[in-house]
Amino acid sequence: MQPEGEVAYTLRKHEQEVTSLNVIHQDPYPLLVSGDLKGKLLVWNLVTRRPLAHYQLPTNAQVVSINYINNYLTVLSKDHTLRFLRLHDETSLKSSTAKTHGNDNCTLKEAYEIPINTLNFANVSIETITEDLYRLWSCNTVDSECFDVYTFDLKDPHSLKRKFNKINLHEALLKADNWDCRKSLDKTGIVMKFLKHNGVVYLGFECGFVVGLKILENEGVHPSLVVVYASSVHYPDPVLSLCAASDGHCIYSSSTSGVVGIHNAYEAPTDEYDDLNWLADGIGIPTNFTLVNSCIDLHTAEIGHLESLQDSLVAIDWKGQTLVFSHERANFTFSKQRSNVPIEDSNVGTFSAEKRTKNWIKASSMACLGERGSKQVQVSGAGERRRVSLCASRNWCFTGYEDGSIIMQSFHS
Repeated sequence: MQPEGEVAYTLRKHEQEVTSLNVIHQDPYPLLVSGDLKGKLLVWNLVTRRPLAHYQLPTNAQVVSINYINNYLTVLSKDHTLRFLRLHDETSLKSSTAKTHGNDNCTLKEAYEIPINTLNFANVSIETITEDLYRLWSCNTVDSECFDVYTFDLKDPHSLKRKFNKINLHEALLKADNWDCRKSLDKTGIVMKFLKHNGVVYLGFECGFVVGLKILENEGVHPSLVVVYASSVHYPDPVLSLCAASDGHCIYSSSTSGVVGIHNAYEAPTDEYDDLNWLADGIGIPTNFTLVNSCIDLHTAEIGHLESLQDSLVAIDWKGQTLVFSHERANFTFSKQRSNVPIEDSNVGTFSAEKRTKNWIKASSMACLGERGSKQVQVSGAGERRRVSLCASRNWCFTGYEDGSIIMQSFHS
């Protein structure tokens, strides 16, 4: 039973599993972007709860991750491509509700693309250097246990340059002075997640380590990589999700257990990197390199996606549950149930428990949006203003499911 005042809506337009969701902060109210198993992208007006723009990947490849940077949608897909899609003014993304009931007058146009290794399901990290110059962190083109760092200019289709090639952090992690050498760490495993925050890029590995890296650049000298943070809090279980705390003070990580890692998001001044030991592959580590293992236990396992919103942690697990935690206690749980009537395709039948259909629908993606308070919304029309204000007064979680639906669920933090 939902607490009083909480509401849920279902967004229906996808015919395939919704594999990625992201919120775009636009005026008068943010938008939701969704991508699915067959490469369909939709931009949703969250006030009318209708799509106002769409794009179909030409290869029909699965959308792995969606981001938004400098008015570009960045879309990583399983056809080994990272695409930049431009949100043009003619898409009417800031127009009134009356003009966004359909999607015929809205388009997304590809502006740039980069070949990317998507042999696993890792995302990428993109940093802005200047207006059109960017830095890209991604899995190595062949070996997903290693990563590469590139720079590129959106105005030049031939500008992609690899600054760091096939970087492997295994040797660096073994140098931590509090790592128990009796434990096995034959390799880091594949890179599972990238997250950029406060000038540091955090990597979550299959072996359970979370590592923070910073690039040091000095004029006339080739840039170098420095390990500024490392944790083995999830070892030996894989890192499934990384997110920044809503106040920016830490990074959260999840794994197959109920333990959520808490990672330092402090950005050290450049002069604190002077006392470094340099490994043979040019990676710098602090002289007193120590693993930092801080965590909380949410008492639920297999957290596939994690978000931070105000004083709450929002998670979806492998059982299809969306959970909202405050002070390590779940105060809200939601899942989408299948029909109570089981369907058996075979005419033979079975009494085996293994053959029974699970009664919940798999949740495969998530995004969150916090309430925006009583800020005056600049829109035309009292009706639209009322609807936008109603949306802005709530916290929202958007959960994408394998049946193609998206649940838009409000909750109290």
